[in-house]
Amino acid sequence: MVAAHLAALAAGKRPETRFARRKALYRDMRRMGVSQEQASALMTFMDWVLELPEELDDRFWAEVNEEEGGSTMQYMSRFEMKAVERGRQEGVALGRQEGVAMGRQEGEALGLRQGLLEALQLGLELRFGKAALAQMDELRGIESVETLKRVKDALTSVASPAELKRIYAA
Repeated sequence: MVAAHLAALAAGKRPETRFARRKALYRDMRRMGVSQEQASALMTFMDWVLELPEELDDRFWAEVNEEEGGSTMQYMSRFEMKAVERGRQEGVALGRQEGVAMGRQEGEALGLRQGLLEALQLGLELRFGKAALAQMDELRGIESVETLKRVKDALTSVASPAELKRIYAA
């Protein structure tokens, strides 16, 4: 964390320098063999102190993903959060199309729910891997859009699928 802060101070507002420093810190962290939990916390901090413009942030995560051989860390980057949001928006759009036959309000609610479920499925897989998708059966049984929204919002901060389950099982 100290190294990330010092790198941010040294890089100033220069995006390419911030990118290079963040990438070097990421490689150092991986070389040290930090745990998934520690890596997630450190990446969240680096994402904040070494903030990058959207295109460089996307490039950073694409390069990290390539270096990791496609394996996902237990961290949800801005890129992943955008993918989750895009899934929700696509579900809303689908619901609007179906809403012509069902009625606009019912269609939007259906689309929003479907989009949230798609976002949760993508988020679970990106954050915790394919094994976490077993939770989708329970999540599909939730009718409340508000509950699904709470679960989606919590997905970026929970440490495990079990912790996420406590949010919707309560």
